[in-house]
Amino acid sequence: MNKLETSSFGVSVTGQHPYKNLPDWADWRRSVADRNMFHIVDLWQPRFNITKSMRIVTFGSCFAQHIGRSMKERGFSWLNCEPPPPGLSKENAKKFSYDIFSARTGNIYTSSLLKQWTEWAAGIKTPPQEVWKKQGRFIDPFRPRIEPDGFASMDELTANRAVTIDRFRQCMERADVFVFTLGLTESWFNRSGGYEYPLCPGTAAGAFDEAEHVFVNQEYEAVRSTLIEALSIMRSVNPSLRFLLTVSPVPLVATNAGRHVLVSTMASKSILRAVADSVAGTTIEPLFDRAKSKTRWRDWALYGQHEISDGAVNMRSPGSNPFYGIKSRIPLSVIKGDRVTVRIETDCDTPIAVYVSPNPTTRRDSVSASLPVKTGVAKVDFVVGWTGSATIWVGPERKTVPVKFGAADVLRQSNVDGVVDYFPSYEIILLPSEASSLSATDERSVPMG
Repeated sequence: MNKLETSSFGVSVTGQHPYKNLPDWADWRRSVADRNMFHIVDLWQPRFNITKSMRIVTFGSCFAQHIGRSMKERGFSWLNCEPPPPGLSKENAKKFSYDIFSARTGNIYTSSLLKQWTEWAAGIKTPPQEVWKKQGRFIDPFRPRIEPDGFASMDELTANRAVTIDRFRQCMERADVFVFTLGLTESWFNRSGGYEYPLCPGTAAGAFDEAEHVFVNQEYEAVRSTLIEALSIMRSVNPSLRFLLTVSPVPLVATNAGRHVLVSTMASKSILRAVADSVAGTTIEPLFDRAKSKTRWRDWALYGQHEISDGAVNMRSPGSNPFYGIKSRIPLSVIKGDRVTVRIETDCDTPIAVYVSPNPTTRRDSVSASLPVKTGVAKVDFVVGWTGSATIWVGPERKTVPVKFGAADVLRQSNVDGVVDYFPSYEIILLPSEASSLSATDERSVPMG
């Protein structure tokens, strides 16, 4: 029994303190110093599980390509929304920046660049008209290395970028997990337009204009606020989206901050690591109301006689089809305990039957409910009792009743502190015991398999 000691400052317990009986992973000597680099364990306690059925997209600095490739090699569902054209060799696919990120955005080094891409994809803003020229070819200022020889015309450049913006939006809509690697704080902006370049104009292409091109070394608050805004936009497009943040361990190629590149590298990475730590576990609210967005009926399979007009699907008799209604084409990826919310706008005067099933082709083993329609809306929450896929089936309870669906929205929600997580790739690569073996001779490349 420990003896209680009383003093004018309060009560203490002799021999007891918070560092007594720490687990091994909380003690440097036991978890790091006394272990071989390949025996370090418990470095990450995930806020949410990532299953092999979950669709994962990867974007960010160059280090993000290692994460996407490693996930693909290990059987995870890496989602590539902009694959190379059929017949293109692996060498040319890499040359033209395919299969590197989940869309052909090129490197997204900063959180503000991520926000810029999400604004374009969500239709909040449109890309500037600026274009660079090189040897008679047209260079995209926002993807300067995507086409090694540039584009033949401005129209070709614009159309190609529009495809990537659409595919980036598909990544936001279809993914279950969005992996983003923070790479830099140093950035270059257009002074009059307020938009950002991924590279300093004049380096890969274009011409540097001191009056128009401004250097910004972003500080903690700016990085954090733009990152949260970007995630909020994506949550507006896909409220079920989870995020996994990483920080690139790759040093800066060069610095414009007026100090040694090593000092700039450590300052930049420290800010990014602090931001990632702060944002992980926070609640990310959607920036705008998804219910106001137009329902895309192509995402639903329609059963029964129907027509689509004015953004609504009008369904009549079931005909010979045993199911009368709609079914989600792409199943959700769910984890046991997730809450699935189904919201239906309808002018039907009969209750709506809703099924959430682990089977993509049948309603077997589903959880279901009969929803009364109140002021034109039927809504229900289900708690999912399995990990895997969940398909939504919706139809009028009375199969002979005509029905008009104005919107059909599905939302998967997990614990609010499980929306954003941080994976310690930065720490793994830069551990004192590992840095020399995991870095190439130039101390910048990470030859990961």
